Amino acid sequence: MESYSTSTNEHLITHEIGHAVGLRHTDWFSRQSCGQNGEAQDPSGAVHIPGTPTNYDSNSVMLACFSANEEGILATLMKWLWNIFIKK
Repeated sequence: MESYSTSTNEHLITHEIGHAVGLRHTDWFSRQSCGQNGEAQDPSGAVHIPGTPTNYDSNSVMLACFSANEEGILATLMKWLWNIFIKK
């Protein structure tokens, strides 16, 4: 990841934290961000979490693929996690 900017690395870290708390790729059904057909047509394991997108969202940090020009959004994820899991 040395060849990527700090912002892109922050995006990747945020994405992986999302997986660690149970988020699936936003485009799991199509892998549209990668130009592919999808992880599976069966939604097994896909449980909608309130406040997360249910359709393709080109701005989601949880897209299956990302570019080298992504912006870091770790603070946004931390605020979302705080509101969902801590603040209640």
